[in-house]
Order: sequence, then C-alpha cells, then structure tokens
Amino acid sequence: MKFSKNIKRAISFMLAFGLSYGAVAPSITPAAASELSYSVMIEPKYQDASYFSEGLAAVKQNDKWGYIDETGKTIIPFEYDYAFPFSEGVAVVAKYGTSHLPSEYQNNPDVYEDNYYWYVIDKNNNAKLLTYDYNYEINGTSEQVILPIYTYSLDDIYSDALCHNGYINMLNIAFNDYGSGMIFDRNGNYANINKDPNADSYHMQCAYTFNEGVFAAFGSASSETGFLDENGNLFLSYDSYDVRPFNQGLAPIKDWDGKWGFINKSGNMVIPHNYYDFYVRGLNTTYQVFNDGIASVKNTNYVWGGIDKTGKTVIPFEYEVLRAFNEGLAVAQKNGKFGVIDTNNNVVVPFEYDELSGYGSGRCVAIKNGRAFCIDRYGNEITGSDKISQNSYFKGDESAYTIQVTPSDTIIIEENNLYGFASTKFTPDLPKESEMDSWAYEEVSQAIKNDLVPVYLQNQYKINIDRGDFAALVVTLLEQASGKDIDTLVKEETGKTINELLTAYPFTDTTSSDVIAANALGIINGRGNGTFDPYASITRQEAAALLMRIGKYMGKTDIDTSSTNFADKGSIQSYAVEAVNYVNALNVMKGTSDTTFSPNGTYTRQQAYITALRLYNAIK
Repeated sequence: MKFSKNIKRAISFMLAFGLSYGAVAPSITPAAASELSYSVMIEPKYQDASYFSEGLAAVKQNDKWGYIDETGKTIIPFEYDYAFPFSEGVAVVAKYGTSHLPSEYQNNPDVYEDNYYWYVIDKNNNAKLLTYDYNYEINGTSEQVILPIYTYSLDDIYSDALCHNGYINMLNIAFNDYGSGMIFDRNGNYANINKDPNADSYHMQCAYTFNEGVFAAFGSASSETGFLDENGNLFLSYDSYDVRPFNQGLAPIKDWDGKWGFINKSGNMVIPHNYYDFYVRGLNTTYQVFNDGIASVKNTNYVWGGIDKTGKTVIPFEYEVLRAFNEGLAVAQKNGKFGVIDTNNNVVVPFEYDELSGYGSGRCVAIKNGRAFCIDRYGNEITGSDKISQNSYFKGDESAYTIQVTPSDTIIIEENNLYGFASTKFTPDLPKESEMDSWAYEEVSQAIKNDLVPVYLQNQYKINIDRGDFAALVVTLLEQASGKDIDTLVKEETGKTINELLTAYPFTDTTSSDVIAANALGIINGRGNGTFDPYASITRQEAAALLMRIGKYMGKTDIDTSSTNFADKGSIQSYAVEAVNYVNALNVMKGTSDTTFSPNGTYTRQQAYITALRLYNAIK
C-alpha cells in the first residue's frame, strides 16, 4: 500500500492516461518574506499513513489499517487490510479472506477464498459489504445471484475509491464475475446503474465519477459509449472510442484515431478532436479539465499548450509539459527544466527546477539540486520550508508517473520508516499593488490582513468572481464576523450538520461544503433544476443581494432602504432593488459613478474583497 507522504487536501491532476498530483497561484514581488512553520502533531509510529480527510486519517499498525483523529486517538480499530480516505462521511475498506464475510456468502461456490472483499464504513465503523446482483438463466428459469466484489491483490491499486455526489465507483479497484456494474451509493447499496445485460436495457460500465447529473460510460460493443443518468437511463450516446465526465458543461470525447475533443450536453462538438492528451484536476471528484478557464492539452505534434472553452489557443503550444492551472498558475517544462507561467503565458518562476509540484493555497514544492523546499506565488523560497523532509513533499511510485503533493494544513512526516503527522501554518506575502487596480490595493490588503480572503483566492484580483468562490468568501466572512466556525453557525440555523445537508445532495453540479453552508443559511440560492452553477460570474445587482443577505443574517437590519438616486435604477431587477439601496446606504457597495449603479456590470474579485471588508467593518 503506497499511501505514505500524501498531504491533506492535496489537489490532484491527471493525464488522460497517467497520474500526477499538485496545484497553482499568480506572479509579482512580495512586500515581506512568506513563512511556513510546522509542529509535530503525532509522532512517527505507524507503518504507513494516508492524508487527513474530514477529520480522520487512515494509518497502519501491526499490518492492519484503522483511523485516527487529529489528536492521535484511535477512532476506528485496526482491523482492515486496506483503507481509503473518508469522503462525504464514508470510507471504502477491505478485509482479506472469507472468514470476515457474512455467513450466507461463506461456502458459496461463487465466492472465492483468498481475496480482499470490500466494505463501506461510516465514522462509527458501521460496515456494509459491497455486493452486486445478477440475473441469469438456469434450466430455463431466471435466478438472481447476489455476490460480493473482490480484489485478488492490493499491489496494483493506484487510485482512491472515494464517495462523490453520493456514489462510489469501484470499477478500477475491484472485480466481479459477471461483467456487472460497479457503482454503489454512499450507504453501500448496489446502484445497478447499467442494469442487467440480459434485460432489455442499455448495458454500459461507468468508469468515472457522477458529475453534473450523469455518468460517463462505455459498453462491450465498440459503439456503446456515452452517458447514463443515475437511474441507468441513456442520457446521451456518442460514436467514440472513449468518454470522460462532464464538468462546466463540457466532456472529453476520444475519436477512433486516438484524439480528444469536447462536446456539450446536447451532444454537439464544441472543440474538435485535435488533442492527444490533457491534464485533469480532481480526478476522483470534479474531473476538471478547464481550470482558470484553460485546458492544458497536448496537440498532434506532441507539444503542450492551453485552450479556452471555445477551443481558442490561449497558451502557445511550446511546452514539453503544461500541467493544469490552479490559482492562476501552471507548472510547465522547457528544455527538461520546470518553471511556472500565468494565464497570460508570462513566466512567473524561471525554468530552472528539477521538479515542481504545482500550487495549492499559495505555495508550491520545488526540488533543485537535490534539495526540496517550498516557493511562494512569486517564486521566492518560503522561510522554514526546507526544514521538512523531502519525503514528506514527494512520493515515489513504481508506475511511469510520479505522484506529487503540495503541503497543506497537515502533512505526513517520516522518520526511520515510520509515519506521523505535523501541522503547518503558512503566512503568505501581501500582494503587490500591480496585481490589482490602484484604487483597490489598500482595502484588499486590509481584507487579507483581517483574514477575510482564503489564501487560495489571493490571486487574479481583476477577474470576475464566480459563485463557488463567492460562497467560500461568504463562509470566511461569517466566521470572522461571528467568531464561530461555519459548522456551528449552520447547526444553530438549521439543526443539521453541513455533512447532513451535503449528503442530501441539493445540487447536481457541486458538493462544496462552502456552497452547502452558504445555501443553508439562505445567503446564496441555486439556479433551479437542482443546479448551483458554481462557475458562473456574479453581476453587481446579484452581489448586492448576496451582501444584503449576509448583513441581515448578522443582524444588520436597521438600514433605510427606501430609495437611491441612481439614474439607472430602472434597470435594476425587482429582486435587487432593496439590496442595492441597502448596500449603498451602508456604504458597502457604491455606484460605478455618482449617478449610476450599473446593475448588470461585472463584480471582480478585488471588488468582492473590498465589499466583504466594508460589510465586516459595518457588522463589527
């Protein structure tokens, strides 16, 4: 088992055929040195360890896996032969042999001995054996067989089995004997998405996660590729060699010549089949190919560049490698050396490194001349980062690809082949004034100093903020203004935990806990038909409505919203009239001029951070 040295909340990337992990951020020059400190949380004493997720980490002791919390307390006993991280409140685990199976499966000729059998467990260690059903003919009569899924060996497992959008896909992890589907719900029930191959229904396998309401699927016949809904109904078929999940309304499609293009949900080709490969962020979850609006793709000349959602080339095809963008930056390779570019193809970090992990929350792991350390978003070495062992930053893998991770709140540390955990604290530099409009710099800096802006959003200040990122801003603002964590606020308001609300799956296109929390508090609503539209930009009048809801939620209700003198008030939609008056009266959000509000105008990150600061000050 090769879990060791992964990092909490590491951001994953993947080539269409291989694997790598990492992330990204902007350019410019710092005002003061970034600093990374860490302290040991749990002394190295485990044979192996996985990253913390949802407050628990899988660790190995006496050749068995269990789960501990961040104090080192054993929460789930050491009784498993394999253990994946928790996601959406559950985890997938394995036990060896038939002795652990329920009695009805033992001595069954269809259940083999000496295999690993898979279960889904909750945080109380309630376990459900993962089984599937199959109908087949015996002497002219149909009989249903229920059997557990299994794995011969654990050596070849290279991808996590995680719950995403309520479903767990075991297709690349386990086996069964009848070619049946491998999708289970979070309670461990066989979902039977592809239905029975002997029935009059479409028979396709789902190879990836459930995204935006559908599964990417393939069949036994060469023409059977496309997408299934969660009831197993054919949503869209496509004449292609391979398909991948939808994200942001686009899905990769591979033609019979081995080239990838992208279609929309109507089945229309949006971007032609011109690419041999691409990078993915969130392999086992969101499956994002377009990151910061850019897909990192390899053309038919085997050179890497970037395209936007229309297929327009926005990063020239001139790189040996171009990993996925994140936080406005991407790791690239030229002449065998790695550097970093921004979304305008400006070189932010010179091409002089032996390896770079990619950015996450403003920092990136670098290796140069055999030494590992972290660099900030400006390419400067982060003070204190070289004190952490290189083994805690990078994990070797026997495959042709290397798994790389970016340090986050909790890292796995290794000493004498034993593993423990340390907590890290990263203090980034303030941004440079040239990163944003001059009028915005002072207040944006104050917002950052007041911890109102998550580190991963401290970049690309001039771009429009999207609905998903605004939800994260809402959560941060509420926590800072109230002095309570968001879990407490949601429980007080709704009587339910965020996880309880999340696992009701109110939206098909996001399971972000920030979105779920902001929605539960009545601050930001969905778009209808079960969608949230997390990647959509926010207009100024929408921003006004959201800011008013935050203010009123925090008790700021005594505001005169009777009128404004904006000449374009007739253009303000009815739902936003009170909100525009509210934010204007509170001096949180003024007009674009003395006489106009521009309700349909854009709302940028720098504007969002400034209005968050002003609202915070008004509430405080």
